[in-house]
Amino acid sequence: MKRLVGHLLAAVFIILIFPVSFVAAIPVIREVNLDGNSVSQLSKLELNVDLSASYTNPFDPDEVDLWADFKAPDGESVRVNGFYCQDYARPSPDCSDDLLTPTGAAQWKVRFAAPVAGDWSAVVSVTDRAGTVRSRPIYFHVVPSPNPGFIHVSRHNRQVLAFSDETPAFLIGRNMASGRGGCEIYEQQFAQLHANGGNWARVWMAPWMAGLEWTPRTDEEAKRSSSERTLPGYQRLGSYNMLAAWQLDRVLDAAQRNGIYVMLTLDQARNLDETVAWKFNPYNMANGGPCATPKDFWSSAVARKLVKQRLRYICARYGWRTNIQSWELWNEALPPKDWVEDMTSYIEGASGNVPADPYHHIVTTSYCDTDVSELPGIDMTQDHDYPGSDVHDCSALFAATARANQAYGKPFLIGEFGIDAGVGDEAYDDYNQAINMHNGLWSTTTSGCAGTAMMWFWRDWMYPQLRAISRFVDGVPWTTGTWHSIEATPLATDASVEPRTAEMIVPRPHWGKAALDDYNVEPGLAGDSMALPQFLLGPAKPAMHTEPLLHVDYPKAGTFTLRVDAVSDCCLLRIIVDGHVANRTTFDPRPGAVSSAGPHYASNKRYSATLYQAEFDADVTVPVPSGRHTIGLALDTGDWLKVASYTLSGYRPANLADATIQGVTNGDVALVWVRSTAYDWFHPYRRLPLPQVPAVTATLKGLLPGRYSVCRYDTQTGIVAQRMELESHGTEGLRISLPSFDTDIGLRIERIEEGRLKQ
Repeated sequence: MKRLVGHLLAAVFIILIFPVSFVAAIPVIREVNLDGNSVSQLSKLELNVDLSASYTNPFDPDEVDLWADFKAPDGESVRVNGFYCQDYARPSPDCSDDLLTPTGAAQWKVRFAAPVAGDWSAVVSVTDRAGTVRSRPIYFHVVPSPNPGFIHVSRHNRQVLAFSDETPAFLIGRNMASGRGGCEIYEQQFAQLHANGGNWARVWMAPWMAGLEWTPRTDEEAKRSSSERTLPGYQRLGSYNMLAAWQLDRVLDAAQRNGIYVMLTLDQARNLDETVAWKFNPYNMANGGPCATPKDFWSSAVARKLVKQRLRYICARYGWRTNIQSWELWNEALPPKDWVEDMTSYIEGASGNVPADPYHHIVTTSYCDTDVSELPGIDMTQDHDYPGSDVHDCSALFAATARANQAYGKPFLIGEFGIDAGVGDEAYDDYNQAINMHNGLWSTTTSGCAGTAMMWFWRDWMYPQLRAISRFVDGVPWTTGTWHSIEATPLATDASVEPRTAEMIVPRPHWGKAALDDYNVEPGLAGDSMALPQFLLGPAKPAMHTEPLLHVDYPKAGTFTLRVDAVSDCCLLRIIVDGHVANRTTFDPRPGAVSSAGPHYASNKRYSATLYQAEFDADVTVPVPSGRHTIGLALDTGDWLKVASYTLSGYRPANLADATIQGVTNGDVALVWVRSTAYDWFHPYRRLPLPQVPAVTATLKGLLPGRYSVCRYDTQTGIVAQRMELESHGTEGLRISLPSFDTDIGLRIERIEEGRLKQ
């Protein structure tokens, strides 16, 4: 008995000395302040919550969880998470972001954008380890507004974007990712973008600008220039930099004032790169994180939980904004399928869970594999393309990539592009003509993308290119009908078809699995629109193994020639015509090896104990009978084979112009782009003259029978240069005559119904 009394007294003593540890007080909501009793539909309603709770980390919902349940006029309810924040101010107008100072005390807030007008109510709840409390209902009125709402995937055309009422949202813009120089610089950039017809920008959350998590900077980093150092204010993993979060609010405010929709990039591959930023990454075990290597980041349960916590904060603080076009999970990382599935399910609230983002913004990621692109949680697919200076024009690559991505049944975007990933286009553009950018914009607009290709390296003299394309697409009914590539005959100067010349196709540099498996090689279209693969991948790379099949139609017997540039490992190439092997050629890069293709002309390169690479510059030719045939290419052994060119003898009619034509149509409207094959960045860079393309004709098929308004646009200004009315005769198509040109032409074609344009 004495022992029992002693234990009880000891317990009472512990409770008296350490009351918080064992008898925590239930949380208290002291007050909820509403910033006005009336708010416009889809604009920010902010609740300021004065609360008392027990926690050490206000960003961890396992310690303290704040949310509000909003009840709509029809009785439906939506839960919105709250967040902890601190405001900042500039001591002077020219103050660096590094020197921003906190203003007032930190606060708890809930932000909400009401989707419909009417009388609403909200109940705020707080949970900590001691329990949950709820506020009394708060009432407010929502008045109608012209805000078009959030951007989503169109219900009527799954490959384009639209607002809530299905008004098209075709994206025109540029990358503003790096954010060097602080948040104030965005105001000027967004204003310029808006003034030139742009409506979209890509913004990164990064350690130097708007990134929530990173390691605290060292004294050495603090002494660096503002363009190199990370922000002050970073703490431990899972605790967020309030200065960075405030910066992002200012950036998004500036975007909203200028009508700019933002793809918000949440993380970058460089942060997982052991040679770049992994040593500073807070997820690194060396910095107290849960991951010994970057690879562990994808599988660690602790890391995943912390990423979800960060996603929750981002959605809670910024998700109300209708001008956030999408969440981009990663820039140029390759997250595994299960990781992406886990995160998208968390954001969207799969399996009946509460969504972190109740507004259901579009979710995307760049550089994703097929299994990731096919996930239902990925709403839009992307690619980033820097073909390199060996490629003089990007348009064929972009058109082929767009066609390949249509298989996913989702909107597709070229999120970044340029001539070379290492330098800006100005390195190849002495006259500031922006031809590479120009061709990227027009190619993606007329190949079924959800927006224009987005330039990475930016210069202000590029802005007029956006203005021109903005005028060209203004009012296009993207959400009406099903859009598809238009069928166009090659641009011809007359009716003659003889004599014929060789059709040479230079492949578009693209490492990896080919975008397509089948290619219809049409005379006059092949050179720039086919984008045949540059690399054939062999058994050594099973995930990327490629066996392209070319469909050809020879007017008379001819030949097919494959020029091999280089090989890696000993490759056995087969060329198959109509299912029968027409040629087997061995390419052996090992020193002293004898190849059936002949000797290689460049020195061997040894990449491992057994792997060699060498250049060959060798032709492999097979005969092809007249008529329709299939030509298959396959590597039975080896790593990869690089193709320099494909040549079909006697294939191209002499009357075909050196110009390409591509376009999209929904049957009533068509957007068509015609380009001289010489109109590329390389010609002015090398001081080469642009040859004149003679007057040509083309027939467009896929338009419904009827009368059409055809507007020929000046692609540099976006101004209509000529208007005409033409008749489409169903299967015969719409025949168009074009004047002589040396650059390119844009055509906007719209059906006239009962004396007016059909929209």
